[in-house]
Amino acid sequence: MQKLSYPNWNKKEFTDYLNLCEEFVPQLDLDLDIFDKIGEAVGLECYFDKMEEVLHFLALLKERDLCTEEKFQLASQHLHQIRRDRSQKLQHFFSHIKLVFHPQKGWKSKIYLGYIRKKLARGVVRTKPLPKNL
Repeated sequence: MQKLSYPNWNKKEFTDYLNLCEEFVPQLDLDLDIFDKIGEAVGLECYFDKMEEVLHFLALLKERDLCTEEKFQLASQHLHQIRRDRSQKLQHFFSHIKLVFHPQKGWKSKIYLGYIRKKLARGVVRTKPLPKNL
């Protein structure tokens, strides 16, 4: 059996964000494109338990220029508005933040939101929205 390897595991640009995720992210999934070797781009999917953790991590990404001020404000406002609404058939939710590293292009960040049928939400939606008073 042949081992897969990724030549950028030890690059400072990669390990700095891996360490940031290790410190602030409760669950981290690694996305790899695998053909005959691991593709150059690697994704870090960041999952959170509470919206407060998401907002804090988003602010850290803004400080590191992985999120512009404008997008930070828009995303933050949107995340503050996500609530559990019993009157709707579909529940709006935050899924995760994904950081993608490419050795020639650097880092980029993405935020994933979704909608799910209300009766499935309890088993799928991980991140609790902010309390109503925030």
